[in-house]
Amino acid sequence: MVFSHSNDCVKHTILSKIDFPVGTVIEYVSDIEGNWEYFTSLIERSSVIQFDRIDNGNKGKQNTNNNNIEANNTDDDDDNPTSTCRYGDFDENYSLSLAPNTMLVHGGDSPDKGPGDIRVVKALLQLKRKYPDRVFLICGNRDINKLRFMSELHDTEVNTSTDIYWDPKAPTLSEYRKKNPPPDHTSSEAVASARAVSKLKWILECTMGSQTTFETRRMELNTLKNVGGGDSDVTDDDEVLQSFRDSVNPSGDDPWMLEYLRYGQLMLIIGDCLFVHGGIDDKCLDQVPGRSSSAATATGLESWCVALNQFYSDMILEFENEPFWSQPALSSSSEGDHHGEHQKLKQNCSTRRTRGGELLMDYGLPGGNGGATIVCCSHVVNGNWVRPDRATVQYLVNGGISRLFVGHTPSGDCPGAITVDGATPTRTPTNNDSNVNDEGNTGATISIFACDTSYSDVKAEKISNPANNRGNALSNVFIRKTDTTIRGKLANGETHGYILKVGSKLSTGTSSSQSSLPFSLVGRDLMDGSWVKTIVGDKVMSAKGEGYIISCRKMNVEDVISQLKPL
Repeated sequence: MVFSHSNDCVKHTILSKIDFPVGTVIEYVSDIEGNWEYFTSLIERSSVIQFDRIDNGNKGKQNTNNNNIEANNTDDDDDNPTSTCRYGDFDENYSLSLAPNTMLVHGGDSPDKGPGDIRVVKALLQLKRKYPDRVFLICGNRDINKLRFMSELHDTEVNTSTDIYWDPKAPTLSEYRKKNPPPDHTSSEAVASARAVSKLKWILECTMGSQTTFETRRMELNTLKNVGGGDSDVTDDDEVLQSFRDSVNPSGDDPWMLEYLRYGQLMLIIGDCLFVHGGIDDKCLDQVPGRSSSAATATGLESWCVALNQFYSDMILEFENEPFWSQPALSSSSEGDHHGEHQKLKQNCSTRRTRGGELLMDYGLPGGNGGATIVCCSHVVNGNWVRPDRATVQYLVNGGISRLFVGHTPSGDCPGAITVDGATPTRTPTNNDSNVNDEGNTGATISIFACDTSYSDVKAEKISNPANNRGNALSNVFIRKTDTTIRGKLANGETHGYILKVGSKLSTGTSSSQSSLPFSLVGRDLMDGSWVKTIVGDKVMSAKGEGYIISCRKMNVEDVISQLKPL
């Protein structure tokens, strides 16, 4: 699938499915959400990605781990000025590189929750351009919704309240301005500017879940100017507003967020591994937005993946050709209640306003595409696993998938995994399938890895980042053809980690499964409603969620086995 950039005619290929070569290591990172310090800390611990400082044309410290993931399993103080890039202008002072025989998959949601949106996105873009066949950018809801800025921040729209049909409880623009009135000005130009800023703040705070993003963008712009160390009184409101507008302007000089979307995709298959932002359930299977009812579905995983990515590319091109609304709002000063307007206008297409890429914007919303969206589907609810339905498991097994990697929904201070047994492939397995064990039998298990740790520690220090809910927690996810390794630090500073072999059966705690303990306990349900999340030293850590609060306890292996919920 070839996608052409509209502004420079540069073409690149969106790869929907590629092989997983033996000896290759994939690092999976998701939901960075503008947290630059978190991103650089992950890189410091990585044997796949590294920073190279540009110093008189010479690179700084090189990666010397030779792809030995365990060799980099250190939990000392990670500050290393020769290989890190915590502050300053990333483009001018640093470059990123990958170790040989490695790949990087970013699972989506690159911006919004920290003063590093610009640097995070540009760093990922630099890697993508440098390694187009080894770096892959999955798009999440926080990436896709940025397309809204062009139409909704247009000068003629600053008093128009967008219909937030996906969240009926969201305040309208009028309601927001009653509590947060724009400042008074004498000149009409200043009034218009203040109202545009007010509209942007409403969009961020009330429709995108980004209550701190206006101020964290100001902090980053200050940092990139090399003034004030991020003081919030240097960059003015108009500059912040213009930064958001410019980030997705197809005609702009540096539309860095749009550039991420140009290189992005919705789904990726690497060998037996499937990557999407949110998740997959039976409602999503084979569904492609915008197709007629007679051709609304693809057939099988690979064709669905190609069709979804083609839809995605078509929508980005449509946005670039028509980034603004096709006609003015119903009223020139319509701040009022627009809830339900979307559904009403859908029933009357002759009066419905349109804009390029709107089907994609809808697909990236909760309940988008009639609820059939892999962007906002979730396998974690209230901090606990929701095991996939049998139809979905069967579908993935038939597509040759044994591992699914997702982000989107926070699941505590480390990635979690579950393994589901029981599906029987309808196709004939080959020896190249990861689900075929040494005896030639098909294990037919699906392991799902949920890797959004953006709510690791809600009490974390917020001086340098008012949106910081991660604290000290960080975990690297390394994927090999035969196993997946997760290791890192919990919010309390303890080290954790586990290795899950591909095709491993769930541990029953019997003598026949003792050799795989304790790792094979990860993902098992316990009788009290908790589930095994990770291994801490010689202990097994179970977790039970309630909203974004995850309660954990450490247990002996024997105690866990005695409390396992029957399969």
